[in-house]
Amino acid sequence: MVIIAVGTVISTVVYIMIYLKQSYNLPKSIVNMQSMLILSLFIQATVHAVLIAAPIIVFVYARFAVLTNLGLTMVVCLTHHGFVSTCAMILFTKPVRDKLFCMKLLIGHNLMESRDCTLSAPIIYKTVMQVSHSISYPTYLAVLWILIRERSKPFQKYKYYLIVHILINMASETYVSFLMLPMTYLPHMAFRNTGILSRFGFSGILQWYFLATMVMLTGGSICEMFYYRFRVSIFDFRDHKMSKFLLSSFWSYRLLTVGHAVFASCTIGRSIELQETARVQLWLSYPSLPPEITCYSVVFAIPQWINLTVMLIYFLMTLLAVSSVICSVIYMKIYLKNGYTLSAATVRMQSMLILSLIVQAVVHAVLIAGPIIVFIYARFSVLTIDNLGLAAVVCVTYHGFFSTCAMIYFTKPVREALFCRCCSKGRRSVKSVMSVQPSVSAQGSIGKDQKL
Repeated sequence: MVIIAVGTVISTVVYIMIYLKQSYNLPKSIVNMQSMLILSLFIQATVHAVLIAAPIIVFVYARFAVLTNLGLTMVVCLTHHGFVSTCAMILFTKPVRDKLFCMKLLIGHNLMESRDCTLSAPIIYKTVMQVSHSISYPTYLAVLWILIRERSKPFQKYKYYLIVHILINMASETYVSFLMLPMTYLPHMAFRNTGILSRFGFSGILQWYFLATMVMLTGGSICEMFYYRFRVSIFDFRDHKMSKFLLSSFWSYRLLTVGHAVFASCTIGRSIELQETARVQLWLSYPSLPPEITCYSVVFAIPQWINLTVMLIYFLMTLLAVSSVICSVIYMKIYLKNGYTLSAATVRMQSMLILSLIVQAVVHAVLIAGPIIVFIYARFSVLTIDNLGLAAVVCVTYHGFFSTCAMIYFTKPVREALFCRCCSKGRRSVKSVMSVQPSVSAQGSIGKDQKL
């Protein structure tokens, strides 16, 4: 067994070294890495061989030379040959050596002293993120005021969906720009939060979960409005199979939202530990990054089971929302087009509200999915234009504002009421606009809208 092991090891090492030396088609970095690993393994084997074979030789020699004082020393060598071999592995394996000594010495001394986790975001980026509220907040408040004062029958219930959606947009916008205020480090999928929550010691991963919840609520609000428009537009909607599909999709979306919160709460401790290790490894692998990348407020996308589970939840929720919205829109369009029992005024009103809702959903989708695509593209194409990452964060922040602007423009009653009150042009109010003279079938549809 000894002869087989020794012969195999020596012949393997010699053959590999000759092959690597003559392999001109291999990159130099790969040759160096393989040579280093083979050398480390060869030294470990040598240490094992020496510290196991030497005591055996001493015991054999002592048997014939009558030695009496080396036995215990040889037992110690035989016992700790694995430890000495591990030390040799650390010394001759550069990645292990660098990680061990850099973590203990470099990070423990230089990094902790040089990094500033209270470092603010760039002034231009911070100004754009926060000063823009001087435009968005008045717009939100004006639309809320119009909707609250609205008394027309078709808006009696639907306006509350719009009000809730606008409040979610305001909350999401305020959260990202003031409480979170993330910075990017392209091409790495890392964000350092510099907002108010970071000053109070909230971890980066927890702040990310809050943001994901905001996006989920936005998507859920859009889905609820589409389902409401479906119920109002379709006569006897409960008898349609599409109604059951939409209802099951929306309940699945709600359950996944709650499930995400429960799963995140149960795994937050482990996630924080994994994030801590990932941040340090990222900084060690890319020393050009600022030391602030290791701060507690940084969240980093790492391929481990918790993140993969969360990503699966996000994917399922996106699939449910997109499929239910598209199916409901197509079904309502076909129904309204063939709805001979509905008056022309009712069809126009419902089509206008559906179009407004479609545009809002598209704005949300583009301004949320677009930045995600940018970050993924930057990760794989090594895109280092960090200003592009900050611009993507601005898009995510103000997706609700642009969606509200789209709602104003494509919802004629709100648009005319807003410009009537703001510009004092004396245009007719929302009530006069919506007070059409419907036929008997139209009155039934409007009465249904009011009841629902």
